[in-house]
Amino acid sequence: CAVAFVLGIKNLIEPDMWWYLRTGEWIVTNLSVPTADMLSFTFEGGAWYNVKWLYEVLVYFLEHIGGPAFITFWQGCINVCIVIVLWQIFRQLRPQKKDTAGIGWWLAAMLPALFISEFRWTARPESVSHLLALIYLWLMLRHQLRKDKIIWALVPLQVLWANMHEAFATGIILTAIFVFTPTALHYLRTHRLKLPPRHELILFAGVCAGIMLNPRGYLLYAQAIDIFGQLEANKFTNELLSVGHSFYRSQWQAMANGLLFILTAIGLLWLQFKNSLRQIPAFYLIVLMAFAYLALSALRNIPFTALAVAPLTGCLLYELLKKTKLQQWHATLWIPVLAGLYLAVAGNFYYEWSGSRDRFGMDVSGEYHPQGTVNYIRKNNISGPHFSDYLTANYPMWALRPKHKSFIDLRDLDVFPAEFFNDVLLLTKAPQFFDEFDERYNFGYAFIRRADFGALIGYLYRSPRWQLVQADAVSVLFLKTEKTIDADVFAPPSPMEVGSLCTAINTLLWPLYTPVRRLSNTAEMAADFYLLAGDYDKALLRCRDKKNAEFALLRGRTYAAMLPTAQNPDSIYSLALQSLQMAIDADESAEAPRKALALLHLNAGNTIEAVSQFKKLAKENSTDPDVYSYLAYCQNLLQAADPANATGYIKRWFEYMEKAAALAPENPIIRYQLGVSYCDRGDCENAARFIKDLGSQPDLTEADNRRLAECQKLCL
Repeated sequence: CAVAFVLGIKNLIEPDMWWYLRTGEWIVTNLSVPTADMLSFTFEGGAWYNVKWLYEVLVYFLEHIGGPAFITFWQGCINVCIVIVLWQIFRQLRPQKKDTAGIGWWLAAMLPALFISEFRWTARPESVSHLLALIYLWLMLRHQLRKDKIIWALVPLQVLWANMHEAFATGIILTAIFVFTPTALHYLRTHRLKLPPRHELILFAGVCAGIMLNPRGYLLYAQAIDIFGQLEANKFTNELLSVGHSFYRSQWQAMANGLLFILTAIGLLWLQFKNSLRQIPAFYLIVLMAFAYLALSALRNIPFTALAVAPLTGCLLYELLKKTKLQQWHATLWIPVLAGLYLAVAGNFYYEWSGSRDRFGMDVSGEYHPQGTVNYIRKNNISGPHFSDYLTANYPMWALRPKHKSFIDLRDLDVFPAEFFNDVLLLTKAPQFFDEFDERYNFGYAFIRRADFGALIGYLYRSPRWQLVQADAVSVLFLKTEKTIDADVFAPPSPMEVGSLCTAINTLLWPLYTPVRRLSNTAEMAADFYLLAGDYDKALLRCRDKKNAEFALLRGRTYAAMLPTAQNPDSIYSLALQSLQMAIDADESAEAPRKALALLHLNAGNTIEAVSQFKKLAKENSTDPDVYSYLAYCQNLLQAADPANATGYIKRWFEYMEKAAALAPENPIIRYQLGVSYCDRGDCENAARFIKDLGSQPDLTEADNRRLAECQKLCL
């Protein structure tokens, strides 16, 4: 339980939490649940099915107790409850065994499930769904053994679920599987229909009716269907990506979850073949398959499968190994393991090893929330219509309440139509469309997440109509006004206060606790920002430290960017080469400076040397699609210079582009280039692989998009 608890105590970095708090405050103040949007100025008054209103009220009261960081205490408590319920499920699957028998094997299965699931345990309401789904399983397994009346607790639990999280329909599905699986199996065996017992039918009806006990009443049934439809439409955040997306498959949690499920299935089949395992309830196995499907459909659903399968995995481990020398494993042998895991989590070793952005401790990281932007807006009393991206928009909804209303935020398709979301994403990638939005809404200011929307930031920075007034590691703020100053305004991220209660709990859980601050090199981030914005003078001023390898890389990249318009290109090329070589000498294994060197040669017209450098990168790191894309581009240049050998260059172009496509199958530009090129060669079979379902792309010219449409008409 201690390990599970500290897995929930994390820095508050999720931007959703801020609109949860804002809505919870509104509900408590007005003593009603909103049915129309009141937090944005773009869709104010539009319908809003706010399912998780009760959770928003809960976190609002938690914030009142110990500040925003204290909300993660709730996540720790949820985690402890999950462990307790997992143990109860394990016991129900082994009713004839002593309570302590096999506890070591339960731990061996439960701990991997906890660590697979923890990436979704960020004090969001979905953790309530994880817990409730497990409670449903426990009560159902218990009822099969004891036939007691506690099964009726599913009805009030369903009422609670329907007011806490949009996954409430999972409760109905679980109950339906529990009630109707015996009927289905009986029909398959005898071809005769045998209805479930009357009390189970009444139970199912009660669970279905329980959903109506919410502020929207029976309308929530339609919302349940709409929520499942959103999984297909809402691809604006990575958490909803399915197994077909490369990002999903790149996450170790997805691979570990799949491995855990497959190994458990193999063990189950083996023991059934040996007739050495009591009958596992059929409904439980069907639930596991349903959860496996959910996990494949969206990254955020992985914990449902990992947690639900863990008790069965523990049972199988016990049965498989009980006749070996390992049968004497006792829970006490796990004490040093559990202590080590506690140390790894509380000391942040686990998060650093796994590449997670999470860190232990009740803290609100100023490196993820736009505190600097909020401070500037508040100090200068800025208000009115504005532009923001959907990630940065959420914290100001809370910090600048009650007057501030969002342009867009992470309430996603519950409030904002998919078309609006798509249009906003389009203008962040193709900022020439920004002015159309500006004409429609008459923005007075714009704040944007620094790390994710570089194209739009560069566009506004270079615009004479927009003035950069604030910038830091998190966000940048522009005012719509005539440019009058050209100052370097990039500053360190603003700190965020944490209450004394959170500080005391952090110290109690980990006496060596100190807040983690990762974005400390302001000069480096500022240089990168100004390089992206095209202000090369400021970029060079920020990376003057001659001994710093990172600064050497930034100088090299800056000089390389200056090369196309330089009045003295030879001198600039020499400076770029010198800086990049310094960065390479500092760390010969580092990929970034060598990639920058290859691009420098390419931009300087040294195609042969660029090919040589890119080939070295491809040999050492074959997982970067950009390297193969550049190698393909070099083949075009070589073909233009040596048309007599065009056949060989064209062949290699396709080879390199196919490798790039294999590494980045969702990249629309790579798909366009390959699809249209195959189409031009009359190879519609290969063209169709890449242009199927590929829509018009904002990064392509109008002529390119027309050519794409022509190829689709010809080959599909």
